[in-house]
Amino acid sequence: MHSAAWVGVPETVKFYIGADTTKKLLTKVDRYGETPLHKAVANHQFQAVKLLIEADPSFQYGANNTGVTPLLLAIREAKLLNNMRDSGKIRTYLLEMQPSQSKVRTPDNGWTALHHAANDGDLSAIEDIFKFCPECSELIDHEGKNFLHVAVLHPYVQVVVHILGTIDLATSILNGKDRNGNTPLHSAALSENQGMTLCLLYDRRVDKMTVKTKGHRVVDAINFDYDRKKAGVRNRVDQKDLKEQSDFDLVVCALIATVSFTAGITVPGGYNSEGPNKGLAVLSKKMSFEAFCISNTLALLFSLVAMFSHFSTRCLFNKNDIKFQVTLATFCTLAAIFAMMLAFIRFVHGNINFK
Repeated sequence: MHSAAWVGVPETVKFYIGADTTKKLLTKVDRYGETPLHKAVANHQFQAVKLLIEADPSFQYGANNTGVTPLLLAIREAKLLNNMRDSGKIRTYLLEMQPSQSKVRTPDNGWTALHHAANDGDLSAIEDIFKFCPECSELIDHEGKNFLHVAVLHPYVQVVVHILGTIDLATSILNGKDRNGNTPLHSAALSENQGMTLCLLYDRRVDKMTVKTKGHRVVDAINFDYDRKKAGVRNRVDQKDLKEQSDFDLVVCALIATVSFTAGITVPGGYNSEGPNKGLAVLSKKMSFEAFCISNTLALLFSLVAMFSHFSTRCLFNKNDIKFQVTLATFCTLAAIFAMMLAFIRFVHGNINFK
């Protein structure tokens, strides 16, 4: 029967099936653990496959010694031959007649046929499995990973985009966690697969702020820059440290701005209350006073720029943009302090007679 199935001559296969009244030949395995159906699938004999299945549709074909079922073998052959030589027809027929084969797991990692198809980026196989056995999508392997966990580790971005756009996946699949607490988005980010990570981030059904078992957020695993605001992720770079530094600098900037503004309104020496220069500063004709006004104005402007830079970090999401604004604010604060110091020196120089 094994040889007849391999050769695939329909009349020969029919003869053996008719002679096998107990149907023992259909289920008999060779030393590799393979049934006649394995042989027919491996050699792309579609007619032989149909005859063997129709002879006993209720029999559930298992895996061989290496954990490969006839369906998994058909999926691999169809992928290898690009669905030529009836390989694609055999895969579809097996899924239609015996969808339960797609739930059989390989012993080493617990993968189902859908896991293997996702690992190979085989879109046609994935679509066939969802068509005839959609519940297979929720099956997990030994590590608690569903098929999407496996798919995102590879560069088949267009395959995942097509799946997300055409197949109605359950939230438990999109945001399902493996035994390490990683969702498919976690897995894509940790593997530094930027294209796949963005693909998941742009899907509204994916939880961007999900937390792992140990309390780590998915955004903590993303170490490359992109427009997080568009992706829906509201994360900051070193948020706690940045907030503490920003709050402290804001107090300093506000203090400098307040002192500089007050000094500009209530100028040293006061104003002339009478005469032709009424309303002008008493010390307005002194060079030191002019230097004081310039230094005081610079202190006010630098402190205001620093305050604006700190406030702008609340609206930014790119790591480099935030660092630039914080650095700019720091230098402006230092410049404001220096300008305020110069203003004080000029004030003292203009109002005290040194001997």
